[in-house]
Amino acid sequence: NQEAVTFTYDTRFALETSFNGDDLLTTRIRSGNFGTGPFSFADGAASSLEAASSTGNALNVDRAFYQFPVGESFTATIGALVRQDDMLGVWPSAYPSDAVLNVLSFAGANDTYAKAMGAGAGLTYAKGQWTASALFVSEEADSSANATDAGAGGGLLTAQGSDDVTGQIAWVDDNFTIAAAYTVRDNGNWEEAPDSNDYSSWGISGVY
Repeated sequence: NQEAVTFTYDTRFALETSFNGDDLLTTRIRSGNFGTGPFSFADGAASSLEAASSTGNALNVDRAFYQFPVGESFTATIGALVRQDDMLGVWPSAYPSDAVLNVLSFAGANDTYAKAMGAGAGLTYAKGQWTASALFVSEEADSSANATDAGAGGGLLTAQGSDDVTGQIAWVDDNFTIAAAYTVRDNGNWEEAPDSNDYSSWGISGVY
């Protein structure tokens, strides 16, 4: 049922603005017409594409976050639409986080580097070969329906919203990179039983 030839596109416009030469405001606009199929963006198969989007040909804001230095060794990130890997100090893989195939884009630890996206903030410390990052992403922070309704989710770091909190420490040298990371995910189940999206996960990843 999926043997037809298809012709699809994914387009991204990255708008980067600096106000003083040390900070960076990133706004990315993305459009695409990928559908379902063996090379789609969301079917979960090993052939799923990371470099694919399905917006119905509409222009959507894909990223909106601001990064700025804090002192000499720290970098802060805050945004209304930011992904986990945008705030990590190190991506410990030979494959980038936006590789062509989705299966290669998790640094070998799919739950730890789950690339959650939403409103978030993070802080990275870098000095010498050492880098450390702490961050959170609230995937439903664009909704305020979180006060009393079971099943409703929203807000920053609320009991009912879906939140991902990640810490990472890494060593970066000329020849190799190694990083240990730990992620706690709360899927905002309110008073329901935990599901597979509630977890704590750790990973040790590196590249030589």
